[in-house]
Amino acid sequence: QLALVWGDNIFDYDQSKVVQVAAHVSRSAERAAAIGLDVYPDLKIYPRGVSQRDVDALFRTRDRFVMASGLLLLSLAVFGYLLVKVWKTPARP
Repeated sequence: QLALVWGDNIFDYDQSKVVQVAAHVSRSAERAAAIGLDVYPDLKIYPRGVSQRDVDALFRTRDRFVMASGLLLLSLAVFGYLLVKVWKTPARP
């Protein structure tokens, strides 16, 4: 109801060497490589009537996920910096 895959992009997808190598690992790795290389088919959303509310909720969820992921990476970087700083500080007698 919310989405329709538009376009196949089969030529770029199948001809990508990285995607072919990842396909030997697992189907999930193949998809992740294709998404990372931007050769995975695009997803188009066509809101209609009541589903506009669902589309808005979908985008709000995406925005929250991106913000939470960014904050997680930032906090891990700060924690790592502080951890290294504590380890390199000489002990006081």
